[in-house]
Amino acid sequence: MHLLKLSVSLLVSLAVSCVQAVRVPQYQQLPPLREQAAIQDAWTVERVSNVPQLLRKYEVDAWLVSLAIQNFIHAHGNPDEPKRVC
Repeated sequence: MHLLKLSVSLLVSLAVSCVQAVRVPQYQQLPPLREQAAIQDAWTVERVSNVPQLLRKYEVDAWLVSLAIQNFIHAHGNPDEPKRVC
C-alpha cells in the first residue's frame, strides 16, 4: 500500500512539473530586409578584412577568391583601401 501511495505521489508531482515547464512560444521579430542586408554586408566586409591578417599569421602566400566575394569587393570597395570622395 505504501508503494502505491509513493507511486501516485511521484506521478502527480511529475505531472505538475511537466505542466509548469510548458511555455507558450513567442515569435521573434526580424529586422526589415534592408537592415538584414546591411548586417550581412557588414559581416562580409569584416570577414574579408580579416583575410590579410590570417594570411600573414599562417604564412600563406596565395588566396583563392570566389567570384561572389570578388563581386562584393568590386561593388562595395576593398575595406583595406581608403574611400575615394568624388
